[in-house]
Parts: sequence; C-alpha cells; structure tokens
Amino acid sequence: MKSVTGGSYTTPTGSSRKDWYQVEANGKKGYVAAYYVDVTSDNPSPSQPSGFHAESFSGWVGPEIGVALRNSPKHSDRSGLAEPYKKTLHFDGWKYGESVTDIWTGKSDALWYRYWSNGKAYWVPSAYIFGYPKSKPPIQPGGNPGGGTTSKPGHVNDKVGGVPLRLRSGPYLSKSIIGKLSKGTNLTILEQVSGQAYEPGNRTNWYKVKVNGKTGYVAAYYVSEGSSNGGGNNGGNNNYLNSLASWSDWNWEDSINSAADFNYIKNNPSSDIGKLYRDLSNDLFGRYFPPTGAYISDDYKRATGLNSYHGAIDIASPLGTNVKSLVEGEIVFTNPSYFGVVSIKDKHGRYHIYKHLDSVNVFVGQQVKKGDIVGKTGGRGNSRYSFAAHLHYEVTRAPYYKYGAAQTPSVLASKQGIRERNFNPIKTYWKLRRGS
Repeated sequence: MKSVTGGSYTTPTGSSRKDWYQVEANGKKGYVAAYYVDVTSDNPSPSQPSGFHAESFSGWVGPEIGVALRNSPKHSDRSGLAEPYKKTLHFDGWKYGESVTDIWTGKSDALWYRYWSNGKAYWVPSAYIFGYPKSKPPIQPGGNPGGGTTSKPGHVNDKVGGVPLRLRSGPYLSKSIIGKLSKGTNLTILEQVSGQAYEPGNRTNWYKVKVNGKTGYVAAYYVSEGSSNGGGNNGGNNNYLNSLASWSDWNWEDSINSAADFNYIKNNPSSDIGKLYRDLSNDLFGRYFPPTGAYISDDYKRATGLNSYHGAIDIASPLGTNVKSLVEGEIVFTNPSYFGVVSIKDKHGRYHIYKHLDSVNVFVGQQVKKGDIVGKTGGRGNSRYSFAAHLHYEVTRAPYYKYGAAQTPSVLASKQGIRERNFNPIKTYWKLRRGS
C-alpha cells in the first residue's frame, strides 16, 4: 500500500480530501480513498521488535511545531520527517523506549508509538500525542496502567459572541442538541475528531468533550485549550475595553514602550493592559505568549546598538506556531523568503504586517477572515534563522504596506518618524475589539 495524492472526494462528514492509497487486493491493483482505510501497517514484518505490543489506535499531534518521526524509540534519532500539529495519526502498536516529558502533564513518559509512512515504520513519543492505546499500558515499565494523555482542560472562547455553543450528540450539525454552553464555560476535551463542515471557513474539526456531567461534541473553532480564568478571551466580560477609552495617545505609548512596561504586563495579567495583551495573543496564536519587544522602544535601541527604534511589538513563540489574522481583509503582499512577510489591508485602510514568518499560508489577492491562519512563526530575516523565533506585528499606512517603517530605514531613527508612518499596534487592536 502506498499513499498518493489524487482527485478530491467528499467524506460522509462533508469534508473534502485528496488522500488516496495505491493498493493490491485479491490479485488486483488499484486506488482507494484513504478515508475508508484503517491503516495498521503498510509493510508488516514477520518478526516484531523486542518488547513490541501490537495494537491499533489513533491520536493527534500535540506540539504546535509538529512532531518529528524517529527511526527508533529514541528522542535524538530523528528521521528528518515530521507530521504537523493536530494531525491524526494511526498506530499499529507500542513499546517502551527513552523517557520524554509529557507536554500536558509534565510526567516522564517512556511509551513510544509505531507509525507507518510510505511503507516505512517510524516512532513517535506518547508524550507528544493526544491519544492512548486501548489496553492502557503504564507510561513507565512496571508503573500504574492508564497514565497517558487522553483528556485536557478547555473552555468556550469569545468567538461564540453572545450565542451559546451547541453541545451535540455527534459531530454533525444535524445531530440533536444536548446542551448549550455560554462563553467561558470550562469543559474537558476528550479527543479531536473530524465531522460535518461548519462556518466560518468550512471547518471540519470537532471536539468530543465532557461538561456538566454530559459527553458530546462541539465545533472546535469555538473552544480554546486551558481553563477559563474569567478575563478577556477566557470568558470574562469586556469592561476593561471601556476603561481604556480614557487613555490618551501618550498613555498608550508610554504603557508599552519599555521592558519595564512589559514586565508589569507579565506580572499583572489582570490589569486592563494585561488583559488586552492576553486577548491579543489568544487571537494571534490561540494561546497566551507574553510580549517581548516593545513599540517605539528605548530598550530596543540600547539592546541592538542600532540608531533605530522599534515600529512594532514582538511576541516570542515556538518555531512553527500558527499565526492568525486579526482582521478581515485582503492579502496585499507576501515575501516568504525575505523577512517572512504577510501584509493584510483591513476595511479601514490600515495595513497589518506580520514578519519573520517561517512559512506563509496565503497569497496576494486572497480574502481572509479574522482567525484564518496566515503563516507560522519563525526567525526569518536575510536568512531563515536570522533571529530567534518570534512574531513582529506592525500596523502601517500606504504606501509602506510591504515592510512597514523599515521600508525606509531612516524613519526608524526617530520616534516621531515612526508615529507619522505607523499606527500604535496595541491601540489598533483595542479599536478592533471595539469594532473600529
């Protein structure tokens, strides 16, 4: 059996796929839609590895940077291949190997799962997979059974607006509603499944969840990982947005233009500006990463030794983290290889620039919605790894929509030059939250 890409077909859940298998069965060779094939092994061997336990099960990739495929159950034995974040993988068994720290529980996990790709067996650590064998082996030899990652906390995010999220009896819009979940409701994510397509974006990812004693299915777009803490995107009210309306331009700039300000934001997440930053990060990445580079920053000038200030904010995030559009608009410029740039024009004529992306998922002329993935974080400059992985988020005016203030480097030499060319990115996000 061999994996190939072919024509599109529609699954019973309404999703469109192009994955096929070239197979041989009953003396005939042909092609079948991969959705209808349960893979246990592309090339079963008459002798299994020592300590191998044959068992079919599935799980999805947990790290946002994806998971590297290993040639053996050893963390350093990388094959050079990888599978992306949240892809569901099918395994044909497990064995113990080198211990790896579980990304959800923090426990030391020695379980490894065997995964087949293009006729070759690879290994991935249980610690990076959201799923577990049905036999529930202990995560360490001789330990207590059932220690793997099969559930994690989540909550209904603010994308639902004022409309409760429907808890359904199956991952289909036609299935009966067994509950209604308001914004901020905490729940337990049991597994990710594919189901019927829903808006926005014709998505097909659903979560099987447990909440208030009921088990059902919800559209995954409206659920974020982690428990609600009662603030911002995590389920609280938006009164802090109104309180920030009294801030002057000086307040906005002075509150975010130094490392000291950012330390305050990190240490005071319940402050109004702390809540705004948390919401910004959640909207950009689907989770919180603290700010690391300030706007019009004296610290930036001192740290770099350059005669320039910073026309944006920086947010450090792991290499390969998905970056989402903050606005609905049109892609007006991309440069995947030089500084990893995506520029989006919003309905107010502002240009939202995302820089240092490792990869770009959009094209010029494409219309995007808020929440659409535009690329993955990286450290691109003149080369792929010019910087540590982070996102540079900048908002500018025409005609500087390609590279922002840096399009004319001399502009960066003065704070006023940046003010005349750019918009304050944090205040712009605040305006977006208020619909302006």
